[in-house]
Amino acid sequence: MRGAVAVAAAALAVVAAHIALAGRLPSPGEGDAATVLQGVAGLVPILAAGAALAWALRGWRAIAVAGAAGLAGAGAGVALDLEALATPARLVTAAAIGAGIAALVATPPQLGILALVAGVVDAVSVAIGPTGYAADRAPELLRAIGLQLPGWGGPPDGLLGAVDVAMLVLFVAGARRTGLRAGATAVAGGAAVCGALVLAVVADMPLPAIPAISLAFVAVNPSVFHARTGGNPPVSD
Repeated sequence: MRGAVAVAAAALAVVAAHIALAGRLPSPGEGDAATVLQGVAGLVPILAAGAALAWALRGWRAIAVAGAAGLAGAGAGVALDLEALATPARLVTAAAIGAGIAALVATPPQLGILALVAGVVDAVSVAIGPTGYAADRAPELLRAIGLQLPGWGGPPDGLLGAVDVAMLVLFVAGARRTGLRAGATAVAGGAAVCGALVLAVVADMPLPAIPAISLAFVAVNPSVFHARTGGNPPVSD
C-alpha cells in the first residue's frame, strides 16, 4: 500500500508540474500528430495516478479523507485560479468516488453489469445527452469539473472527464477486491483512454472514454459475468 501511495503522489506531482510548465515548453506544431502527442503526455500521469490510487485507497476512512482533501484542494485551486492545484485535486476526488463505489461491489458479475451500464450511459450522454449538450453549449462547465490536458507553448489543449478517472479507479479497485486481474485492468483501461483520444482527434469529434474503459475491463477479465470470484483470492479492505 505504501508503494501505491508513493506512486500516486509522484504521478500527481507530475500532473501538477506538467500543467504549471506546459506553457513554457516548445510547441510541437499543428496537426493531429501534435495534438495526440500533447494529449497522451497529459493523460499518462493522470491515468497512472488514478490506477495507483485504486490500490492506495483502502477502507472507508482513507476514501473519505482523500475525497474531502480533494474537494478542498479543488476549491482552493479555483479560488486562486491555479489549475496546477485544481486538476490534481479533482483527480483525487474522482478516485475517491470510484474507490467508494468499488467498496460496495461484492462479485465480478456486479462489476460486469456496471461496465455495461456505464458504457451505454456514457455513449448516449456524449451523443445526444447532457455531456454532448454541455460540450456544445456550456464548455466552461466541463472545464470547471474536468481534468486539464495542457497545451505546450500555448493554452490548454483538452480535457479528460473526472468521471472517466472515477470509472477507471472503480474497475481497477473492484478487480483487486474481487480477485480479478487488477494490474491488467489498469494497463488496458489506460490504453483504452489513450486510444479513444487518438480516435477522437482523427475523427475530429468527441468520443466517450467510458465505453472504451468498460470494453477493456471485460476483455482482460472474460470470466467477469459468470464467476463468483476471479482467478485470484478476493481482497478485503
